[in-house]
Amino acid sequence: MIISINPLDRSFVQDPYPAFARLREEAPVYWHEQTGYWWITRYEDVWNALRDPRFSSARTEVLLRGIPGSDTETTLYLRSMLEQRLLFMDGSRHTRVRSLLNQAFTPRQMDRMRPIVRATIRKQLDRLRGRNQFDVISELADPLPSQMICRIIGLPADYFDEFKGWTNDIYAFFGLARGDLGDRARAAAMAGRAASQFLQQLIAVRRQTPAEDLLTALIQAEEAGEKLTAQEIIFNIIGLVNAGHETTTHLLGNGLYLLLRHPDVLRAVRDDQTLLAAAIEETSRLESAVQMPGRILTEPVALHGIRLPAGANVLLLLGSANRDRRAFPEPDTLNLQRQGSRTVTFGYGPHFCIGAALARMIAEEFFASVLVEWRTIELAGPIEWRPYPVFRGLSSLVVRVSPSDTSEVN
Repeated sequence: MIISINPLDRSFVQDPYPAFARLREEAPVYWHEQTGYWWITRYEDVWNALRDPRFSSARTEVLLRGIPGSDTETTLYLRSMLEQRLLFMDGSRHTRVRSLLNQAFTPRQMDRMRPIVRATIRKQLDRLRGRNQFDVISELADPLPSQMICRIIGLPADYFDEFKGWTNDIYAFFGLARGDLGDRARAAAMAGRAASQFLQQLIAVRRQTPAEDLLTALIQAEEAGEKLTAQEIIFNIIGLVNAGHETTTHLLGNGLYLLLRHPDVLRAVRDDQTLLAAAIEETSRLESAVQMPGRILTEPVALHGIRLPAGANVLLLLGSANRDRRAFPEPDTLNLQRQGSRTVTFGYGPHFCIGAALARMIAEEFFASVLVEWRTIELAGPIEWRPYPVFRGLSSLVVRVSPSDTSEVN
């Protein structure tokens, strides 16, 4: 049996789900020659792997393979940067760093941030007043998470675009992306140095002038002897900016797109906002912002009669698992009354998305505001998915709207 999939091919990027469905039935453990990874596609297998310590996130050496051997300086820098990131840690180191970063995402912090999120959304919507057509991604879904992340971390909002550019170059290195690996590695190292220098200066300011933000909390934890190093602070702040912004933007954009494709569901949520949580859960199941996190096996694992050796590289296909009919009857249907299996949209186990509560809260406030703001909202053009298969999100989402009676008098 031969199944050929190019994850960078436009047809796959636009709609990977037919290929995923075939893999789940014919090759649930699939060796993908182009990426050099085993693809795990069924829900039960992905769910178990997410909490199985044999599926390790400590993949730094894998990501560094292929960088030209002469480029030692770049390799050494990237190794240092990746090894200190929460995303690539396991065990006690992961627990220690995560417990400190968690300070930004406690229920108390979410309650404190909710009115700020609501006010920020209101400000963005006010800017759109009088317009009957606009791009949701560039006008709402992209700037909103960036403003929230700046507030939480303590980054000056005026510098966010530049900082985001640096983190984009870093992610382009260790994700599935076009371009020469050596070029991407050098760009990532250069971006990492620039972001680090910027954060070092900001840390120096925060030591002199503390604020109510995550950066100050991490500095104070370091000074209290919690053993979070300055480099760990810097490299994990870089990670939070990119991962938090990217995934939340896609959560909002993908969710609204699906509601627009299902006007009966949109009307139901508009009429009964107690359905918001179910709508967010279901739309994020159908279009997971994160599609395929990687792991490396520390021990051999047998799945479906195939023995995967220690050291094997694995991709856990969250987007496929979330559409597995074994876990979700009629998996391609948007169903707000869906019961049973828990989605893997935000992962599971030790590496469950640290910012999931914040992302869900932003989404709740976003949809609650948008659905009230306009009496009608509909697609106004074709959509295009970003050409980056690790994350799934829209390049643009142009809509046509008419104001509600409520928004006209606000």
